[in-house]
Amino acid sequence: MFSSLFSGSSGVGGDPAEWMRSVLSGRKSQSGARVNEVSSMQLPAVWACVRVLAESVAQTPIHIYERVGADRRVTALNHHLYQMLHLRPNHEMSAATFKETLMVHITLWGNGYCEIEYNEFGEPIALWPLMPNETWKYRDPQSGEIKYTTIIPHGKDNRRAVTLPSYRVLHIPGISMNGLTGISVIRAHIESIGLGKAAQEFGSRFYSNGLNTGGVVTHPGELSDKAYARLKSDLEAKNTGLSNANRMMLLEEGMTYQKIGIPPDDAQFLETRKYQNQEVARIFRVPPHMIQDLEKATFSNIEHQSIDFWKYTMMPWFTKWEQSINNQLIFGEYRTRYYSEFDPNSLMRGDSAARASYYNTMLQNGSFSHNEVRRKENMDPIEHGDVHFVPLNMIPLDQAVGGTANDTDSENEEPDQEEERMRPLTEVRSLPQHEQRTRIYQIRSAQSRKRIKQNYESRIRMAAQRTVNFEARALRKKISDLATDRSTESFEGWLNNFYRNEMPDYLQEQFGSVFSRMGQEIKRAAEKEIGRDADDGQVQEFIRKYIASFIARYTSSSKGQILALLRTPAEDVEDDDMDELLLDRIDEWQDTRADKVAMNESVKLGSAVAKTVFAIAGIVLIRWLAFGSQTCNLCSELDGQTIGVQEKFVNKGQEVGDMTDYQGTGHPPLHQGCECEIVAEE
Repeated sequence: MFSSLFSGSSGVGGDPAEWMRSVLSGRKSQSGARVNEVSSMQLPAVWACVRVLAESVAQTPIHIYERVGADRRVTALNHHLYQMLHLRPNHEMSAATFKETLMVHITLWGNGYCEIEYNEFGEPIALWPLMPNETWKYRDPQSGEIKYTTIIPHGKDNRRAVTLPSYRVLHIPGISMNGLTGISVIRAHIESIGLGKAAQEFGSRFYSNGLNTGGVVTHPGELSDKAYARLKSDLEAKNTGLSNANRMMLLEEGMTYQKIGIPPDDAQFLETRKYQNQEVARIFRVPPHMIQDLEKATFSNIEHQSIDFWKYTMMPWFTKWEQSINNQLIFGEYRTRYYSEFDPNSLMRGDSAARASYYNTMLQNGSFSHNEVRRKENMDPIEHGDVHFVPLNMIPLDQAVGGTANDTDSENEEPDQEEERMRPLTEVRSLPQHEQRTRIYQIRSAQSRKRIKQNYESRIRMAAQRTVNFEARALRKKISDLATDRSTESFEGWLNNFYRNEMPDYLQEQFGSVFSRMGQEIKRAAEKEIGRDADDGQVQEFIRKYIASFIARYTSSSKGQILALLRTPAEDVEDDDMDELLLDRIDEWQDTRADKVAMNESVKLGSAVAKTVFAIAGIVLIRWLAFGSQTCNLCSELDGQTIGVQEKFVNKGQEVGDMTDYQGTGHPPLHQGCECEIVAEE
C-alpha cells in the first residue's frame, strides 16, 4: 500500500467524524472566519512561518553515525538508514522533499506519520508519508498495543481504512498533552488565526464593494418596495466593484450618504493586521524578520536573531526527529552503536568576525586543528593540518607534552607522544641521529595508513554483520527444514549451491566497493610515502583479485565449518543435537564473526595494497614495523626485519615463537589482532 498511502485529501485528523466536519468547513472562530489547517495557509503569515520551519528542516543534512570506542564516531556511509534519510527516503522523493513534507504536517497538524517499508530481512528500506488529517493513533483496548489507522484510496472513487501496527509507522509528534499525539497548532490558536483571516477578508471585501468601506444611504421620505429595489439595484450597479472605484455618487430627492466602519488604510486597521502577523510569528516561534516583517528589526541584530532561531526554535525540532528515528528505525542492540543526528553547524555559524575570533581561540588552546576548522567552514583539508598547537611559540601540542618545546632543530627531532606509544620496539633514540629522521618518517607514514585502516574497519564490520545476518537467515531456514528431511546429502547439496551461487554475489555487493575505496586510499598514502606513483591499472587489478580471494576464503570457511559439523559421526550426536550444534555455530558467527573479519581484513588489505604499490613503484626492500605498547612476542621477533619486496617475512611451515605459520606471511597480520605495518626501506 506504500505509495497509495501518500495520496488523499486535506483536513484535520483524529476522530473520523471530527476531521470530516473540519475538512468540509473548518471550525468557526469568534471573529466569524472558519479556520482549519489548510485554510489557515491562506493567511500569508501562517504560510511564511510554516515554510520557514519546513525548509529549515529540509536543508539541514541528517547523518547516521556509528560509535567507535568511548569518544569517537564515524559516519556510517554504508548503513541502509544513511542512504534512506540522507539521500532518498523512497523512490518517488528526494530527502529534502520528504523532510519538508513531513515538517509541514507536523507544523500544522501537530503530527507527522510515515509508513515504514521493510525488505525481506526486516530492514527499513523506505519511508512513505501518511496524510495526518487521515491518520490517527490509538491504544488497542484489548491488547493495549499502540496502533495506527489511516485512510487510503480504494478503487477509482472509494476509500478504506487500514490499521497498521506501531512498528510499521514512524511517528514524529509536536507539542503533546498526553505524550502520544501532538496538538494541532492551528486548533490551539484558532482565535488568533481567525482574527487574522477576518481582517484579511475585511480588506478584500472593501475592494469587491468598490466603496470607501461601507456606508448608509438615507432618504427623507418613504419608499415603496418597488422604488427601494430600483434604488438598491442602481446604487450597486453604478458604485460597486473595482471598475467603479472612486466614481462620483449622485443622489436624488434629498438622499444623504454616511460612511461607517474602518477603511483598510486607517491606522487602526493597519495596526490590527501588523499585530496579527506578529502573533502568528510568536505562535510558531519564528523571528518576525524571517517572515519579512522588518518594522522593528535592525540589521545589526538580525544575524544574532537568526542564530537564536536555530538554537531555540530548530534544535528542539531536530531533537524530536532524531529521537523518533533512533527509537523507531534502529532496533535492539544497534541503538547503542548507531544513532541519527542533524548537522546544523554550517547554517548557524555566526558572522565572520565572531567565527574568526572563536576559531583563533580554539586553535591557540589546542582544542581545534587547522583541518577541523576548515571542515567547519566546508573547506578541503590541507597537508599536515591535523596537528594541534598550543602557545609558547606555537609548537605542536604533542611536543609540548613530551618536553621538547625548546628543541626546534629538525636534526634533533624526536618522536611525539603518539609515536612514543606506537613506535617500533627498536628504541629510536638509540639510533644515530642521522637515522632517527628516517625512522620517525617511517613511523609517521605507517601511522597515516593505519588511520585509513581504522576508519574503514567500522565500514567493513557493518558489511560483515549484514553478510553474517544474511547467511544466518538462510541457514536457519534450511535447518528448520531438516525436521521433515533428514537427508545429509540433500543438505550438503543445498549448501554447495548456496555457497557457490548465492553467497559470492552477496559478498561482492557488500564488500566490493568498501574494499575498492580503502585500497585506493592506501595506494595514495603509500605513493606519498615513497614519492613515486604506481600504475593505477595494476593496483586496481590487484584489489579486484584480493576481493575475489576474500570471497573464496569466506565461503570456504563457512561451508567448511558447517560440513564439519554435519559429518560428525552419527553415534556421537542425535538429530536434535545436530540442529543444536549448527544453530550454536550460527549464533557464534553473529556474535563475533563481524568483528574478526573487520579486524583481520582491514589490516590484511591495507598491508597487501601497500606492498603491491611498493613493488610496482620499484621499491626493493621492505621492513616490518611492530606497533603498540602491548605488542606480542611473535611480532617482537619480526620487528625491524628487512626483506626483499617479493619475499616473505615468515616462510610456509616456519616457526615463529611457539606458532607455526602454515601459509607463510609476506605482510601483516601475522595473527588475529595483529596491528603491525610494513614500510619501504630505501
